[in-house]
Amino acid sequence: MECEVCCDQAAVFLCYDCSTEGRPLCFSCSELLHRNPKRIGYSLDNPDNSQSSEHSSSSLDTDEAGKVLALVESFSLLSFYPYQKSIIDAMLEKKDTIVIQSTGNGKSLCFQFPLVHLLKKAIVIMPTISLMRDQTIQVNEHGIKVAYMGSAAKYQQMTKLALDPTSDVRLIFVTPEWLFTERLGNKAKVQDLDRANNLALIAIDEAHLMYEWHSF
Repeated sequence: MECEVCCDQAAVFLCYDCSTEGRPLCFSCSELLHRNPKRIGYSLDNPDNSQSSEHSSSSLDTDEAGKVLALVESFSLLSFYPYQKSIIDAMLEKKDTIVIQSTGNGKSLCFQFPLVHLLKKAIVIMPTISLMRDQTIQVNEHGIKVAYMGSAAKYQQMTKLALDPTSDVRLIFVTPEWLFTERLGNKAKVQDLDRANNLALIAIDEAHLMYEWHSF
């Protein structure tokens, strides 16, 4: 049986507490998820033999352990949906990725997670300011610093702050006009951010509306 968190290591514990009742976890994920665990476990290979917290098992590599920790600490989630992990892994490998999923299936996590894991900025192109506001409220609940900008002059100061490599703004929502209006020069600024290795990804949300965006 595989660990339900990393989906990579063999599960060695069934954890019993308020957050992971009866869920199979590998030793490394169990340690990450429960810093001071009150844990009752037994070997899944031999359910009659109880296991102590000193049980030894092959551990996650540093990168996978970091993913689990970021997921728990930043998003209060214990595991990815199966498709989320493969998408996120592709993004972290800098592969072009298209995601088609229905509303409520966790697409936003796919572009939010890499910026937390890599400690870089992400730019997400969205069609309207109102959608950006809704996303901003949700993301703020996770403690991630967010900015959203359109092409109007009132967003110039926010643009300067958000694109500053030293600022703690991680997630940047922008309209297509913000990115492609030549007089604003924002496309070149984003390219500079990428060249400085401060950009985790660029995503297009609500991509089914792309045919209506003249900038594209």
